[in-house]
Amino acid sequence: MWGRLGPSARCRTRRYNLGTFTCPTWLAPAGGKIYVGYGCQTGKGKLGSIDVRGATPVVALDLPLDGEYYYPPLLRSTPADPNLLLLVDRSSVSFPISGRPILYDVSSGTPSHVASLAGSACTGLHDAALTTDKVILACSYLWDPQTNSRVAATEHVAYSTTDLSPAGAYPSGTWPTAVTTSPGGSFVILGSSESDSIHVARPDGTPVRRYDLPPGDHLEVRGLAVSADSRTLYVVTTDQDRKNPALRVLTDFTTTGSSLLLSAPATSTRTAPVTVRGTVAFAGASVSTPRTLRVVKQDLTGSHPLPDVTTSADGSFSFSDTPLVGGANTYTVTFPGDSTQPATSQSATVQVSRAATALSITAKATHGRRATVTAQLGTTYTNRTVCLYAQPYGSSRRTLTCRAVDAYGKLTATYRTYQRVTFSASFAGDERYAPAEVSQRMYGFLPKPGMFRGY
Repeated sequence: MWGRLGPSARCRTRRYNLGTFTCPTWLAPAGGKIYVGYGCQTGKGKLGSIDVRGATPVVALDLPLDGEYYYPPLLRSTPADPNLLLLVDRSSVSFPISGRPILYDVSSGTPSHVASLAGSACTGLHDAALTTDKVILACSYLWDPQTNSRVAATEHVAYSTTDLSPAGAYPSGTWPTAVTTSPGGSFVILGSSESDSIHVARPDGTPVRRYDLPPGDHLEVRGLAVSADSRTLYVVTTDQDRKNPALRVLTDFTTTGSSLLLSAPATSTRTAPVTVRGTVAFAGASVSTPRTLRVVKQDLTGSHPLPDVTTSADGSFSFSDTPLVGGANTYTVTFPGDSTQPATSQSATVQVSRAATALSITAKATHGRRATVTAQLGTTYTNRTVCLYAQPYGSSRRTLTCRAVDAYGKLTATYRTYQRVTFSASFAGDERYAPAEVSQRMYGFLPKPGMFRGY
């Protein structure tokens, strides 16, 4: 069950001085030492260590690394291989610097390069975890060699700790942002920002449980941790404005539950068939008989129940649908539960293409410091509403009018102006035509007929 914790007391038992202006940021135990990712200056992330095994702690800074780190490197280690240390040069979605995960062997006390991953493989690298034999990454975007471009990630990707070769993936939702493991390595916990859900799986990928966050809550980046006894899962969330962080507690994350995984194309063409595939699974029990699942589609026109789908004996299933409405088509599949297994549901969204419509705007100055603004809308399906706006220089945008165009596709408004102003027209789109917006800037007005004053 979910709980919420308030502030708690903290107790400091020991302090180690790394010197001034070091900005220690990340810690990880490995090779009998405590390793520190630090660095105050952008572009100068560094690695240090603290050896506390002797009577006097030994601090070593600026350890030799393979290449440069933009930020203080994020550090990850695992008790399963205590001499292995993972360094990650974190990246962001808006500024896609190289994520560049690198594995080091620290058994000798000096980091020795084991393997590294190309920076282009993962953009928006927010978190990482180590298991007995895998490096698991939470990346917002992955490199698609078929299209030679970045694509939004819908799963946490895994790589071998031997040489960082591909080692499968963990389906978890769009834009993975957090991943951790239980201390004993029996469970992998994954979270994604787009789905705002928590997925618990075995290291081999077998799903255990899925938890949806309370409405309005969002999972924070690197917002997952497991207690030392592997009994409690801690989740850091924020509200719908990404503010007011809260610590939530899940006390039964390893118990038996139902899980449902879906896969669907990210995009499709309107009136073209879309196939959704998935699997229903039960933790601690195999799916040995077919199960009936409910399917609902949500599009711009509302919610539409689709025919139930029956799984095969192993829990796998697929169904097809032909979207007639463009925009986001979200398919929600629900296992209603039974006497032995709890209910669960999962959603997948397909962005269906819409045609472009013609939209133009003209603005003409008239005398008396007035302007006549006219929008011209082309062919649409059901929506004929256009909104006209004016944004004076240095001011916020204001609405002039928002209504249906006339029989000729025109909408006109007047505006009294004393300075340069930007006029814009917007069409919100409909089931078959995509949204559109155009603008035009005006630099002057007519004080009286025949005289033009410009700015």
